[in-house]
Amino acid sequence: MIADVGTSEIKKLAGTVTVLLLTGSSDLNATLEAYEAGVAGFIAKPVRKDELIDVLSSCLGLTTPASDDGLRDVDFVRINLEEFVVGDQISYDVYIRLTGSKYVKIAHRGENLSSERLETYRTRDVHFLYVQKTDLKKYVAHAAEVASERIRSDPSLNAKGRASLVRHTGEIIVEQLFAENIDEESYSNAKKFVETTVSTLTQDVNALTLLSLLSSHADFVYAHCVAVSFVGTLLARQVEWTSPPNLFKVAMGGLLHDIGLKEVDIAVLSKPRSEYTADEARLYDSHGLRGRDILSTMPNIPTDIIQIVMQHHEDCSGNGTPFGLKRDRIHPLARLLSVADVFCELILKNPNHDGIPPSDAIERMNQLHRGSLDGTFLDALALVFKVAPAVKKAS
Repeated sequence: MIADVGTSEIKKLAGTVTVLLLTGSSDLNATLEAYEAGVAGFIAKPVRKDELIDVLSSCLGLTTPASDDGLRDVDFVRINLEEFVVGDQISYDVYIRLTGSKYVKIAHRGENLSSERLETYRTRDVHFLYVQKTDLKKYVAHAAEVASERIRSDPSLNAKGRASLVRHTGEIIVEQLFAENIDEESYSNAKKFVETTVSTLTQDVNALTLLSLLSSHADFVYAHCVAVSFVGTLLARQVEWTSPPNLFKVAMGGLLHDIGLKEVDIAVLSKPRSEYTADEARLYDSHGLRGRDILSTMPNIPTDIIQIVMQHHEDCSGNGTPFGLKRDRIHPLARLLSVADVFCELILKNPNHDGIPPSDAIERMNQLHRGSLDGTFLDALALVFKVAPAVKKAS
């Protein structure tokens, strides 16, 4: 039965008949209240025949889906409402989550999803929207295009706004790369983002603002990759490696440097390194080689990026992994990104610590890693963040 009734009437009806609710963009409060009152199913406006049949089949016991579309938690990606990218004629469905595994569609692909609509959800204490994992590439492509265009052309966008766009777009790109097999479409989304924004990020986005935003993010692996990409680009500019091909390789290498971790269980990544078993430590230490193997299947990935991914845990003293290479045998871009990698590990919140200020991180790196990290890039890092370079000992 489909009825235009209030919550009290729904409670009375729910015990005797099956109640379905037609939902629209302005119906969120009613949707949440109706679910608590006992509504059995939801149909998003405009009504589509296939979805109506699915909901009716579920309510009649002909199928047993976990949500309105037969989808479960593992089929969705959660996106912060504050950062959700709106647009005309979206190419993906958008959902809210009620309780348990109950998802309700609030926007069809092909609709216009405006910032005004998002504001109605925000005023009703909705914090996250959801898209299906199968639609993640479409959302990523849309977000990358919107972010790049705004960063390039919107003079009213302040440093914090630019930083937020960079953080969100970069993280969902990395999430896509980690969640799915890397293919041409995935790489193309990342490539578009890097190529369009790399020349403006280091000039117009306040570094500390962006890194602060990244440190507050729950998905620390994704945040770390975006931060390494960003800091690596700052270092490349500082040492005047400013040709477009170099900047692209550094920025893309930063986004992809930990791609081998996609094969490591998140339960392992979410605990401190000191708690790893011997097998877990070996698995973690193999992620450079695993990343090489993943990227080597793609013909359009530059060899230099594969070298970065494989060698970013080598160190100049020859005690790194996976091959124990010494300084002159490590790719220069890998040596640069190794400095960015250690720095971001220290300043961003992660399972090992809550993060420390950039000046403290640079001081610690000079004290503990001066012999293993490339001194040229350590000094460049100090200059980028306006910290006095380490005093070199007389020979």
